Amino acid sequence: MYHWQLLRAAVLGIKVPYHQIRILGEDGGRDWGLACQKIHKALTLRDKYQYLLQEEPELSDVSDDSDESELSEEQRDQRRLEKIWRKRRQQRRRSSFMFNAVAVMRSARHRAVEFQMVDGVVRYTGQEKFPFSYEEHVQDIVRVTQVVEDGPTKSSCRHRLTMLAHKYDIHNLMNSELEATASKTRGGGDFFSARKVDNCVRLSTCVPARSLHKFMVQKALEEPDIVVGKDNTTLGDLFKNLGLTDPRQLTVERLGVQPGPQRLFHRFDIFSKDYSRGGAGSVALLELFLRRSYGEGKWFADLVRPQVKAADAPGSTLATEYRIPLFGFDTTEWFNLAAWVDDNDIHAENNRWIIQVIRIAGLRGLYRSCKTQQDQLDALFLPMWMASVYPEKYPQLAKMLRYTTAINIISNESERGQDLDPKAKPPKQWPWKDNPPDLYFNYYVWANLVSLNAYRHSVGLNVFQYRPTAGEMGAHIDHLVSAFLLADSIMQGVTLDKFPTLEYLYYIAQIGVCMTPLANNGMDRTYAEHPFPLLFKRGLRVSLGTDGPLHFHHTLQPLHEEYGTAIKLFKLSGTDICEVARNSVLMSGFEHEVKARWLGQFYHEETKHNDYAKSNVPHIRLNFRSDSWNAEYDILNRKAARSRGSSPSVFDAGSLRISGRSSTSRS
Repeated sequence: MYHWQLLRAAVLGIKVPYHQIRILGEDGGRDWGLACQKIHKALTLRDKYQYLLQEEPELSDVSDDSDESELSEEQRDQRRLEKIWRKRRQQRRRSSFMFNAVAVMRSARHRAVEFQMVDGVVRYTGQEKFPFSYEEHVQDIVRVTQVVEDGPTKSSCRHRLTMLAHKYDIHNLMNSELEATASKTRGGGDFFSARKVDNCVRLSTCVPARSLHKFMVQKALEEPDIVVGKDNTTLGDLFKNLGLTDPRQLTVERLGVQPGPQRLFHRFDIFSKDYSRGGAGSVALLELFLRRSYGEGKWFADLVRPQVKAADAPGSTLATEYRIPLFGFDTTEWFNLAAWVDDNDIHAENNRWIIQVIRIAGLRGLYRSCKTQQDQLDALFLPMWMASVYPEKYPQLAKMLRYTTAINIISNESERGQDLDPKAKPPKQWPWKDNPPDLYFNYYVWANLVSLNAYRHSVGLNVFQYRPTAGEMGAHIDHLVSAFLLADSIMQGVTLDKFPTLEYLYYIAQIGVCMTPLANNGMDRTYAEHPFPLLFKRGLRVSLGTDGPLHFHHTLQPLHEEYGTAIKLFKLSGTDICEVARNSVLMSGFEHEVKARWLGQFYHEETKHNDYAKSNVPHIRLNFRSDSWNAEYDILNRKAARSRGSSPSVFDAGSLRISGRSSTSRS
């Protein structure tokens, strides 16, 4: 049924007419009702994990005088979660986390505590929030996996996702001209003026190939005789090993940093003759300029500093979240990294750091100082605690953590790991030579973030998100299931379209998915096969990132290149691409005040308070997205309640933790 409906935009006070789509009548049969019940259970499991990872809400003024004596245990649990999230929406944090060393030191000194690692997780005196046990986590993984692999549920979710895509197509057909007109007349801007955050980019490969080539040639001309290797090897010698008599003869193609038409990159994070098209000579140059090993990383710092600070340039609408690898083989690694960043002035107000922990089985031999899995956890988290509790002793690391927003874990998903054992031995008893399952390690990272976030929130410091790489390759669902329970958002998610139940769960929970089509095109998923446009149509919160501009981009503005390519090949409209840009801000780790400056003061209320002049997304589009989500959840809630024989209000849509998604009804 199509009809005109007048909707009022609260901020601008204007009437926005658009064609709204309503589907009358019940949908699905008994299978859909049972599927809804299972989906509800999976969403409830995610809620309990997300409640622990983020700041704890106060519940004192949440009143509910209804009698719970006649409710089942499941209904009481659901009501408890509903109270938590209702209060959470009322108490969104407004305090600024802009770095002030004196204020941070003073607040932390008042809450100096004792902390120690106990069975793989840091505990501190006075701790009130504790993570669930590993045994309980394994049980929850099994429950969600059973839902995802259930045949009728899979068929029902595929049907609902198809309906969502068709609903978008009809909306686009009937309202595209209205959205285009609104973009021209409502005082907003276009794609170029919309704020965009690169949520997925490696610092080690953030420099475009042309910039790296120019930097190498410049250094070779200025300092050809500087000793850079063993046996008094000079920089000039490295160029001669490439057969070049003049550094200016070096070309981007000779470096071999980008995949050829007949050769894809499967491991572009390692520069070796096995993975580079340029041969051993170019590998030596890449290792010299793109690692922090030579000259205490001065050349690498000089190379990446302009890229990091470019986001602070006047008039720039770009922001970044660069990923820095941290292996966790020694507790000094954190302090060395923080000193390198601070001494070389690589901080920027429009950049935040994401710490990337690389879990590749073949690299475990590099961690010679690790004897058990506990040693790696100590190296990763104890320095974070030291700088959080005693920032005056570790000012550089305290500043680094202020600019850090998330922890990212990347592993080889194509290799099927060990089956999860709920009775698995603790990390201290797990020998380093025996690689534990990825999901085992993921749990302990999440559990440590729960404790660390609880303490840092209590003293007014910024907290950290958990944003793993999941769904990048392979045919296994382990990492996507783990991320569904634990993660704020994920990177990649290329295989998400192969698992309809998981995709539907990610849609309902509005879990952010940052995708990198150009990078995937250089690996094992061609651009024409990429699921990004389909996920976007269905309403998942997707954004675009570059991953590795050195390898996959040709211009000096790789994020604009990524967006521009998507516009042309995926046939995205101006409204579409501005919505994607808005998603990148929402799923980023920037502070509330920064997001409010970029999107409007009440950006998290979406249609109720959309500031189009800042978000560049017309009210029509946000109304459509919110209406579609509310309608979908109403159906899900109603069918699940009817299937279990209870009232439809057993689990209100508003109780879900959905950043930026408002369930408030509109007149």
